Amino acid sequence: MTSVRYLSVPKVGNRPNENEDSFAFSEDRGIFAVSDGASDSSFAGQWARALTATFSEIGGVHESGDFITLVKRSREIWKKSVDWGSLPWFVKNKVTGGAYATFLGVHVNTSLYEFTVTFVGDSCLFHLDESGYTVYPNMKPEDFKFNPKLIWSGYGYPSLEKVSPIKTEASIARRKWKNGDSFILATDAMSKWLLEDDPMEKIASVIEGFDTFGEKVDQLRKEKIMRNDDVTVMLLNP
Repeated sequence: MTSVRYLSVPKVGNRPNENEDSFAFSEDRGIFAVSDGASDSSFAGQWARALTATFSEIGGVHESGDFITLVKRSREIWKKSVDWGSLPWFVKNKVTGGAYATFLGVHVNTSLYEFTVTFVGDSCLFHLDESGYTVYPNMKPEDFKFNPKLIWSGYGYPSLEKVSPIKTEASIARRKWKNGDSFILATDAMSKWLLEDDPMEKIASVIEGFDTFGEKVDQLRKEKIMRNDDVTVMLLNP
C-alpha cells in the first residue's frame, strides 16, 4: 500500500471552501489525483472535485476509453452538485458555458512496479528516483501560462441537456518505478515554483518539511516568489 501525505492551501483572501483545487486518493488501490478548477469559469471547484472523485471511483485511467468514462461520469456529478434553479439571473447567463479544470491522476501498481499517469494541463507529477526526477508533463517554468489545456464540464444551465462533445484528449504514460522512489503531485503554482532554480533542493525541502509546508507556501506568497493561487500537493511513498 502506498502512503500519502497531502496539503491544500487556498489563495490568500479566500476561505477553505473557496479553494478551487481538489484532490482524492485511495491508498490501498494506489489511486491519487489532483485537479485545478479554472476560476474564470462557473462552478470550477465542483468540477475539479467531480473529476478527482470519479478518477478514484473508477480505479484510474489506463487508456483513452477510460478517460471518456471519467469525463462523462464527472459531468453527471457536476450537474447534480449545483442548485441551478436558485441561481440569480446574472449567474445563469454565465453558467451556460460550463466549467473547466486541469487534471492529473496516477495509479501506482505495487505488484508490477509500474505507474500510469494521466494528465491534462499544467498540474504535474514529479517521479523521484536515485538519479533525480522526471516530470509529467515535461514542462519548464516558462511553459506555465494562463491558458493551459483544460477539461470541459459540458454546458451548464439552461443548456444542460444540450450535447456537449468531449473536446480534450488526455496524455497517458506508463512507466516503471523502484523501491525507494517517491512521487509528488502538485497543481500549477507549486509545480512552477519547484521547477524554478535548483528543483532538487526544493523537492528535498518539500519532502523533509512536508508537515509544515503550508507555512512555507504562505511565506513564498508574501515574498512574491510563488503566485497567489490555490496550492495542492501530495507526497507518495510506495
